[in-house]
Amino acid sequence: MEYGLAGRTFVVTGAARGQGAAEAELLVGEGGRVIGADILDDEGKALAERLTATGPGAMEYRHLDVSSDHFAIAYTASKWGLRGLTKAAALELAPRGIRVNIVHPGPIDTPILDDADPVFVQSSVEQTLAGREGRAEEVGHVVVFLLSDRASYLNGAEIPVDGGHTSHGGTKPIADALARAHKERTA
Repeated sequence: MEYGLAGRTFVVTGAARGQGAAEAELLVGEGGRVIGADILDDEGKALAERLTATGPGAMEYRHLDVSSDHFAIAYTASKWGLRGLTKAAALELAPRGIRVNIVHPGPIDTPILDDADPVFVQSSVEQTLAGREGRAEEVGHVVVFLLSDRASYLNGAEIPVDGGHTSHGGTKPIADALARAHKERTA
């Protein structure tokens, strides 16, 4: 698809593999210049070389480490902070023609889930209405759309790409339990 991204520059964090790599590949495929950042230097450099060689855009790799000893606190605080930052930046930058949106992915089938507790992964997937993990490309296509002029009227938006994970407000386990109970009563 042509999204009119040729010649524009994008920063992709977590770009060495998984969702970030899928986004980088789509953006380079659209002719964009990607500055990819990650802590996985060998994988990031290899991806940058491969994408630049195949084009039509290019990727430059940079090392970036944002880890913390207090992962859960730091991660949660940073995610909530990004929601506020998105709203404030959209308000401040809109007069300059700059749009700011945020994507909230659900459980995505990437290498990061390989290291996650299987109970966590299964529980997360059970909470999605789609009943499966998402694919990195599914998130990547949404990101490419948001970066294009086709999304020119979206600004300050929070876009969940989570298979319906957040759509039910935590009521899915209750609905599932009621459905099982009804099925048992009528069997």
